[in-house]
Amino acid sequence: EQKLKVLNVLVGQILTYASVRDILEENIEKLKEAKNNLRQHKWEILRKEKEEDAARIQEKRDKKQKEREKFLKEMEKRAAEAGGAVVNGDVSKEKEEPEEEEMEEEEEDEEEKAERLEREEKKKERAKSEHLKKETELIKQMLDMASGINLASLGQDRAYRRYWVFGNIPGLFIEDNEQNPGLCRDSPTPYKPNLNPTESPELLKQV
Repeated sequence: EQKLKVLNVLVGQILTYASVRDILEENIEKLKEAKNNLRQHKWEILRKEKEEDAARIQEKRDKKQKEREKFLKEMEKRAAEAGGAVVNGDVSKEKEEPEEEEMEEEEEDEEEKAERLEREEKKKERAKSEHLKKETELIKQMLDMASGINLASLGQDRAYRRYWVFGNIPGLFIEDNEQNPGLCRDSPTPYKPNLNPTESPELLKQV
């Protein structure tokens, strides 16, 4: 108890120094900047997703419009042929050639579309990977800044004991000074050995 009182006095004395306060204020500003960058990054991802969705919807509408125009032209062509077409060998041959050209054009369009979709999918995967990497870096930066301002415990066990790790002191510290902790939890704390919130935003949400 006496040691804790001495440490408390020393901490209070250290906090009176201007250099220490400047470091803390600088870390606070960096933390705010990191949070803002993470927020802006998420908004940018949402904006790009909305733009991509709008582009896909517009592409479907354009495709339906082209199919409708093609259908109307086909109907007009059939009506014209039924109304006054002269059937002979030369005319029939001339009609077959455009149809074959149209089929070749459609096949080329399908191949180009498949290649374009493949390129877009690869580009989308690269962008997603880059966004995830940047988001992970921002989260790690935010956690680093937060650890220099306000330490947070690793968690509690089922007996409500808190566990701490400090960067400048080796070892695992257990806080067990609760006067009335009550009964233990019904189930133990889930153990996840590979849990590292700085490597994945999904793991950070679990924490």
